[in-house]
Amino acid sequence: MEFQKELVDLVPPFLLYGCWGTLLPKYIVDSSHGLSAIPVMYAATTATILTMTWFFNTSVFNYLRARKIKDSVHPMFSTLFFSAGALVIAFSVHIWSIVIGGVVFVIGEIIITPHLDEISRRHGGAQTGFFIGITQAADGAIRSVGLLMGSTIYGVLNDTGARVLSVPIIVGIALSVLAINRFVVKPALGKKR
Repeated sequence: MEFQKELVDLVPPFLLYGCWGTLLPKYIVDSSHGLSAIPVMYAATTATILTMTWFFNTSVFNYLRARKIKDSVHPMFSTLFFSAGALVIAFSVHIWSIVIGGVVFVIGEIIITPHLDEISRRHGGAQTGFFIGITQAADGAIRSVGLLMGSTIYGVLNDTGARVLSVPIIVGIALSVLAINRFVVKPALGKKR
């Protein structure tokens, strides 16, 4: 049952992560920032991933472990970084604020990616490969739902001239799912039957 609880924790961050390669670039282009902002943002976020992954793995995660902070908080922190990055991008008026939003967003990715392997190892034992497969399938399925949700909301609001509300609504949904998971679903899954 613990593995299922940890899979449920992946829903909020991966709903937002599903919007990274599609909805957010489309939003940037449609918001009069043009295509030139996209490669700059992706170059900065790639550099961030390459440098900050090492920093997080050698320093931040060790610091948290030393303070007895469980890695079960990683999906929550990841959701918060994804949310903050998406909102900064959504309200950006300059290319550099788009880049900052992208960097904040990918810090969420840096936090959640090692967590996927960790929960697979923790619950898999001799069947770690099987659990990695289940975790990756859940990742892909949830991202697809995020992509579908984000594209639908964006399309409807773009057609009505309210495009600016699309990203805050998507972030609001992800944060609501995070709260429901934390305060309703996980306690219900934890009860003995």
